[in-house]
Amino acid sequence: TLVADFKAVNRDRDPASTKTFSAVLTTTGQAGASSPLNVTLRTRGHLRLNPRTCGFVPLGVNFVKKEAAGTAFDGQSKLKLVTHCQNDDRFDQRVLREYLVYRLHNLVTPHSFRARLARATYVDAASGKTVATRNAIFIEDEDDVARRMEGRALSLPRVQFDDFDRESLTQMMLFQYMIGNTDVSIFALHNVAMVTTPANVFYPITW
Repeated sequence: TLVADFKAVNRDRDPASTKTFSAVLTTTGQAGASSPLNVTLRTRGHLRLNPRTCGFVPLGVNFVKKEAAGTAFDGQSKLKLVTHCQNDDRFDQRVLREYLVYRLHNLVTPHSFRARLARATYVDAASGKTVATRNAIFIEDEDDVARRMEGRALSLPRVQFDDFDRESLTQMMLFQYMIGNTDVSIFALHNVAMVTTPANVFYPITW
């Protein structure tokens, strides 16, 4: 459950925005015990920030590491949260399909983002009313992917195909073709993260 001023959050539609919003994230464990965490939210993305595309924005969740210790978010500092875009059952199913794509990618290569499915309830802080209860996905941070690859994440736009490990690049492009995703650009680093290893080999990692 996320409690925040979602009216203010959903008004922040600028892709270049650096605004953050206070929130409380609560998870319920198997024994029924709840773990409330003070977090901050930010809006993210490009196409999904357009109000004509999505009525509910995708989110980034920033954690306080000390508070997250011992919870499901132990060790995390920030995670992307894929939300439902529109508050209806069709878009709820789209979140599930997106989650399956991440799991498929994990089967193809370890150089991919891990994902965790959640059932998220969004509550307006002022009124206490539930805004929506929908499927959502937490996506591994790129720094953690890089750490698993014994490398580090970079942000170098305008790179060329020849700059990347050829086998990984071919595999990435074939996978994107298989799932029908054209919303990716290496040149613009759109939906692509870069990881470099100590051997100075560059790998593309896609969301």
